[in-house]
Amino acid sequence: MVSEQERFPRVLGVAEKPLVVDVVTFTLKHGDFETRRAERLGDAFALLDDWQPQLAVIDLDSDRIGLPIMREIVKGNYPG
Repeated sequence: MVSEQERFPRVLGVAEKPLVVDVVTFTLKHGDFETRRAERLGDAFALLDDWQPQLAVIDLDSDRIGLPIMREIVKGNYPG
């Protein structure tokens, strides 16, 4: 039997601007993806730890949220 996680891949959208994540979510609705959003750094880290998405779409144009997350990933601190 296929688990929920295998059946519906998890995608996290990380951006300060809701429109960026809305476009990603809208695009992925055409497939069987479960999406969540994070507009704050703490929320993004919590979702990475707890929800463990298979893919994160991160707005790197954001010094407040995108770049700090990428720094942690490059350091090897994520996925958790």
